[in-house]
Amino acid sequence: MNCRNFAPMSEYRIKHITRYTYPAAVIDSANQVMLFPLDDAQQEVKKHELLITHQPSVEVFADYFGNKVGIFSIIRPHTQLLIESIIQVITHEAKWPVHDYDAASQWENLGIIRDQFPYMDFMLLEHIDAKEEITALVNSFKNKNITPFNIAKDMCAYVYNNFEYRKGITSVETKVDEIWQLKAGVCQDFAHVLLVMLRMVGIPARYVSGYICPKGKSCVAKVLRMHG
Repeated sequence: MNCRNFAPMSEYRIKHITRYTYPAAVIDSANQVMLFPLDDAQQEVKKHELLITHQPSVEVFADYFGNKVGIFSIIRPHTQLLIESIIQVITHEAKWPVHDYDAASQWENLGIIRDQFPYMDFMLLEHIDAKEEITALVNSFKNKNITPFNIAKDMCAYVYNNFEYRKGITSVETKVDEIWQLKAGVCQDFAHVLLVMLRMVGIPARYVSGYICPKGKSCVAKVLRMHG
């Protein structure tokens, strides 16, 4: 994946390449792609192209969570499948709350959401063996005089300061209990832990994938958000 920025600094181009190679010719290959950028108030999609071996037609639909998903099939024999997702977006600064005003009413509104949608996907908690330990930690953050936004920031800081970024020790199947014991992992693991902490205090949360343009490598730190 290549990423470079343009003037103004909020405009980006991303090229994501997926390549499969096979020892023998493959026929009738059915595939699913989730390489579509979000287009909303915070991120404007200027251009998006999907370039695929043999140029098959791609049928796009929205899944249960509202994510764009593409499906395609290649009937012709091929020993390599190349998928290029070329994206150009403009990101807009999010309008975050500045002051801790009226915190009590914000928590009250979250309570109303929980009462009306008790099985909302963004509030569901998986089974966790370390639930008591995590709950004790989460309770140390709870304060009805502090807004949900600021408690979320404190929890983000906790994960950042107490977990080590270490590749190769986890996978997409790794559960929260193992991540909690290791106190290490990669981005998806830290997001997994943070989701649990947020939901425990009643803040709806979900995982959003994307790309990060790192500092010092020709583009500023930004998260470019993707469906899925």
